[in-house]
Amino acid sequence: MLTLRWDDIRADEQELHLRDTKSGHSVRPISADALALLQGVERMPGSRYVFRAIKSPKEPLAYTLVRKAFETIAAGAGLERCSLHTLRHWFSTRTANNVSNPRVGMRLTGHKSHAAYMNYVHADKEQARTLTEQLATLTRGLAAAGASNVVAAKPKGRA
Repeated sequence: MLTLRWDDIRADEQELHLRDTKSGHSVRPISADALALLQGVERMPGSRYVFRAIKSPKEPLAYTLVRKAFETIAAGAGLERCSLHTLRHWFSTRTANNVSNPRVGMRLTGHKSHAAYMNYVHADKEQARTLTEQLATLTRGLAAAGASNVVAAKPKGRA
């Protein structure tokens, strides 16, 4: 994103065409609100970058500057072990837990392979616990309804 150029923003398609990512060129969807925010950034004549360096506006904003600013903000908020990369993992996990098609998450994060995407997705303990209770309820309901291939689990020692 730090090397995002004005001509990489495709407002009519609501997409960003990122040319310089770890895996090469990447197309990412962008919300109307985020698009409006980017379009509100003041353009600097002669600079093709949306996020330009402070001292050299014809250059992109340096990652180290953004990282240090984020670390200062996170420390001020009392967050420990929180980095920009932590946010990427959080976003990937939240996305994976809210869409049924992993390709949607891959499109949002820019991962080209399912394996790379899954390296960023972490199991949500509470969501897993909730799902186990839902499955138990479903199984009990099927057993009570007389489904021939479902047997209700009973704790040891109970009839």
